[in-house]
Amino acid sequence: MKNVYRIKLACLKKINNETIKLFFDYLKTFEGGKYFPAKCDVYEPVKTVLHPNDYNKQVNWLLQPASSLICKTKDGVFLGIIENKTKAEIFVIQNGKKTPFGNQEENIFKTEITIWIKSNDYNHLAIFIKELYERLECDYGFLTLEDDYLNQNFIRKVIHNDITIEEFVGDNLNDFIPGIYWLNFFGNLPMFHHIHKINLNDFYTEKLKNNSLLVKVFEHPSDYNKRYAFINTKKLRSLIGEKYIFDKSDIIEKEF
Repeated sequence: MKNVYRIKLACLKKINNETIKLFFDYLKTFEGGKYFPAKCDVYEPVKTVLHPNDYNKQVNWLLQPASSLICKTKDGVFLGIIENKTKAEIFVIQNGKKTPFGNQEENIFKTEITIWIKSNDYNHLAIFIKELYERLECDYGFLTLEDDYLNQNFIRKVIHNDITIEEFVGDNLNDFIPGIYWLNFFGNLPMFHHIHKINLNDFYTEKLKNNSLLVKVFEHPSDYNKRYAFINTKKLRSLIGEKYIFDKSDIIEKEF
């Protein structure tokens, strides 16, 4: 059985025609198009066929503020969600004046892409995310096993007696990055500006385009629950700054 990996990519710049086309063009060319989606849609079930040489429908949709697009391959190996995080401007009339409605503060990241891939070749996926990160000129990203993401970002809250709520937490990039994972990509954010100056000799690092740095925290993705991986993760968190990184242990789980 193949493992499920989670990939996250985030860009400070607004999504545009070029970004969307670069994304699909890369999927079309990587490893003979093995991750090129058969269908894309704005909601489940995903029905709209994605034509290999015509992305106009997808481009037009994603250029709308607060839009998102779900993409799938026929074999279920690849699932991706592209999000335009630019907020839509909504106004109401109050006392005869046009007034902004809701939270108008813009998101830090304007483009976010989340990908799930079934694979047993993690080195292959490392090449995939590194190339895609650089092509899209991203500013943050990570690659890890879905089990690791569940371990760091999934909680169960007891509401009453045996009633529980299950949810993912820590994924709002306006507040902090969601965690430290197997591969981490740190780019042009104030919280990462010092990362090129700190001692990272205990980690594998690689300089990337767009003033970004790749940091591998442990040797194999499946090592996430081993003691040495925990120690490395804790050390990198400390070097970057705990206040910048989500920690689900800060959430008090109690019965109401």
